[in-house]
Amino acid sequence: MKKKYILFNFDENCRIDNKLSSRENYNVLEFAPSFFKMKVERFNSVKDFLIHVFWFVLTKRNYRIAYIIHDEKIIHYSYVIPKTFKISFMSQNDLEIGPCYTDPKYRGQGIFPYVVKYLIKKYNDSCKTFCMIAVENNIASQSGILKAGLRKSGVVYKNLFGIYRVVSSQN
Repeated sequence: MKKKYILFNFDENCRIDNKLSSRENYNVLEFAPSFFKMKVERFNSVKDFLIHVFWFVLTKRNYRIAYIIHDEKIIHYSYVIPKTFKISFMSQNDLEIGPCYTDPKYRGQGIFPYVVKYLIKKYNDSCKTFCMIAVENNIASQSGILKAGLRKSGVVYKNLFGIYRVVSSQN
């Protein structure tokens, strides 16, 4: 059985509050991968390396990784990805935020929506629509996405080749 994913959008119909609040004053850093440095820290495995090579090639090195460091450790990261064949329903100036990850010790502190709001504010002038995709049963991610100001906009499935297709839309 295929995994069902919920699609979220932030577009001209959405509003974001002007306050970027988080329980601590975290500094969001951004990393622009290059051929010789595709990741902020060292690779954990061959699979980790191949994933970064995949994104580097797929986006023609045109993506960013926003991250937060606390106690000399990355506690959160969010990719900012332009339209690719993998997310074919996006328009040319749209951006996808994700994949995202927050260290389990730091979850529930508002870090995830804080970073998403930060990215929307930063790229809002150059982007028409932001999208995010969450697995249907990942209620925590969905809650964080909604707190960041995005709205549910449909359902997507990944095909055999890992390409997301919209199967229903709530526009």
